[in-house]
Amino acid sequence: MNRIILLAWVVLSFAFNASAQGDDCTILGVQDLTGLYQSMQSQIDAQQEAIEAQQETIDAILAQPCCFDGSYSSLSGAPTIPSNVSDLNNDAGFTTFDGTYGSLSGAPTLATVATSGSYTDLSNQPTQKEIVESAYTLSSANLSGANLTRANLAEAYLIYANLSEVNLLSANLSEAYLFDANLTGANLSDANLHGAVLRYANLSGADLSHANLSGADLSGANLSGVDWTDAYIYNCTGCTCTNVDGDDYCD
Repeated sequence: MNRIILLAWVVLSFAFNASAQGDDCTILGVQDLTGLYQSMQSQIDAQQEAIEAQQETIDAILAQPCCFDGSYSSLSGAPTIPSNVSDLNNDAGFTTFDGTYGSLSGAPTLATVATSGSYTDLSNQPTQKEIVESAYTLSSANLSGANLTRANLAEAYLIYANLSEVNLLSANLSEAYLFDANLTGANLSDANLHGAVLRYANLSGADLSHANLSGADLSGANLSGVDWTDAYIYNCTGCTCTNVDGDDYCD
């Protein structure tokens, strides 16, 4: 832009110098140059206006905030996150769970199991197969002589329990924990004892015929007088039955 102004100035200076010498043709040239100058000045003014408009656009862009910095606090209209779960109490009718079973809505009624006393027949209990499932702890429970035929005791915790003479025919005791339990004379025929822990349990005189003892642990257990007929002992620890043909079934 400065160069255009300088060029116009040089042209005009030359024209006025020529005019001073009285040359008519030069004077007419000066008039033409004056018009050219005015035209150039008009173009310069138009360019200046365009430049100013562009500068206003650039200034407006620079005035806008920069990109999101990734901070939650930089968000507009973001909800406030409570710092403690207790802050949620009574928020839109919501109350935090106090951890009590009785506070649950629609919760089933749980049957109870006595941990002492003697039982001769529990087979008629409507929830017999459910009350002794994995969620129950029957540590030191006295179920001597109980009838638990086909009961589901999978993963049950029966450490030190008294199960002498108990009827566990075809019961599911897979992964049950029977450490040091008293199972003298217990009927475990056809029972599923897969992975069960029977370390130091008293199985004297117990019937383990056709039982599934795969992966069970009977280390240190009292196994005197046990009936092992056709018991499955694959990967069983502490199983002392004879298996002459090596088919993992007791002879």
